[in-house]
Amino acid sequence: MPRTPFEAQDFPHRLMWEIVEEQAALAEERDKGWSNPALIAMEFAFHTVEAYLNLVGEYLAPDVWRDERNLFSERALPRLGWETAQGDGASRAFVGRG
Repeated sequence: MPRTPFEAQDFPHRLMWEIVEEQAALAEERDKGWSNPALIAMEFAFHTVEAYLNLVGEYLAPDVWRDERNLFSERALPRLGWETAQGDGASRAFVGRG
């Protein structure tokens, strides 16, 4: 394979967003059976945002983002001004204080 002086970067969030758009359009077209494509669109929308934040985090704060798993762990969130919302135990969300 010939080599070029160019480097390419893969953007997974773009591919995932295409899936979101395709599945959302499919869900909108259907009178019945729309819930599965809608669920897929919602799930991929979440992953798209996460992938984009990972990309941007590496550029904006590479030193911080290198350890992002520990930075955003449940133990670390109170230090950041976030707390875990404890409901019925079925779902958990992080809620900002102040």
